[in-house]
Amino acid sequence: MAAQQRISPAQIETAPRATSPAVSPTVFVRQSLSVFLAQVLLLGFGILNNFLVADLGGPDGKGSIYLMQLISGIGLIFLNLGLGPASVFYQGENRRYSPPHMATGILSPSLLVGFLPMIVLAPAWHWVAPLLPRKLSAPHLWLALAAIPALTLTWNASHVLLGRGDLRWFNLLRVLPGALFFVGLLGLLVEQSASVGWMVMLWLASVLSAGVVSARRMRRLGAGWAFRWQGYLRDAVRFGWRSHLGAVAQYLQHRVDVVLVGFFLPVGELGIYSLAVSLAEALWHVPHAVATVLLAHVSRSSERSARATPFVCRTTLAITAVLAVSLAALAAWVIPHVLPAFDRSVRVLHWLLPGGVAASVFKVLASDFIGRGRPLRTFFPALTTLGLCAVAGWWVIPHFGILGAAAVATAGYLLNSALSLASYVRISPMPLRDLIVPRGSDLNVMADVWRAPWSGTSLGAKP
Repeated sequence: MAAQQRISPAQIETAPRATSPAVSPTVFVRQSLSVFLAQVLLLGFGILNNFLVADLGGPDGKGSIYLMQLISGIGLIFLNLGLGPASVFYQGENRRYSPPHMATGILSPSLLVGFLPMIVLAPAWHWVAPLLPRKLSAPHLWLALAAIPALTLTWNASHVLLGRGDLRWFNLLRVLPGALFFVGLLGLLVEQSASVGWMVMLWLASVLSAGVVSARRMRRLGAGWAFRWQGYLRDAVRFGWRSHLGAVAQYLQHRVDVVLVGFFLPVGELGIYSLAVSLAEALWHVPHAVATVLLAHVSRSSERSARATPFVCRTTLAITAVLAVSLAALAAWVIPHVLPAFDRSVRVLHWLLPGGVAASVFKVLASDFIGRGRPLRTFFPALTTLGLCAVAGWWVIPHFGILGAAAVATAGYLLNSALSLASYVRISPMPLRDLIVPRGSDLNVMADVWRAPWSGTSLGAKP
């Protein structure tokens, strides 16, 4: 096995950066375009799946499926240990490990940690079962927990492939679960087998299939099944726990309104609210795409690559705002005609959209912070916002219902973005205006991409 190159925790923020030239905005946008197209597919499948689940299962069925996805999503966020972002960071210049060592450090720990909730819950089931709310059946809980290992492996493995510059497989692993779930739901629609049980099994099968594909990719990189707690895994955990704190806090801030809606209101209200949330979060496919490429560039290049961040931040904010206006108009016409039982989701969506646009700012800046080796800067804004949203939501949601939940969520996203901007300005010479106000030159970059959209889209995958 190839020799490893490791750095200590104290060296993470001070380690020398590579001297590769700064990536130009045009090249950056072209590279982001390939990821964005995959995000568009993911967005399309997400919207179609939400409408199909809502149509087949009604508000109660939609709420049940969303509750299961919420449980498995929380498990993923808590249990991925930050190994994915750490794998991108340690594949940057002067931070390389051999592919087999890195893949082994992802494959086995992801599965082991992913099974922990089931392992811990099984002996305590006699005491836990009576505490379950009526909205969640025991079989649904166990199936949601069974999805966590595959979700964790897929998430971490996709980051390994991103760090290697393999955007094709990175995109495939992100899109595959939604695509498979869509095919299954379409089959149910054709066969008119609209049971929640069938939808649950199809969702679980789509997640597990992506996990199998991820395991095979790690094996192709030389991953073994032995647990190796030295070398890469040790350094990845030391770096990853700090980015992990930020990711957990961010996710909980995204979901605290949903959790409180599920706690205080009937499951049908959760179904109506979850449709609006899913549509509003569809806007995030734009910042997710550019943030993915930004993380890879900042982690592998010099500080000069971080100069792309202001351009990325302001253009992403502008594009997301335009898409939000279009989404608001489209949803106001489509939902009452296609899903009349969910017509109240339209007003909720309109309350959520300003926050959805603002969230694009902290999502972009989070990738810059992690790529620089300063992941804790994503944690404190998210933690502050999470605490305030939890307190506000506890009072607002019982009194004002799902509209109050949407208002709290939007206020939280605005606050998180403001705190992240303040943190970025403190460590960067770039003024605040450069981060949020579009320039005329940005249109020139878009025009260059339009003329040659696929030139320079490779991140330079390692052989």
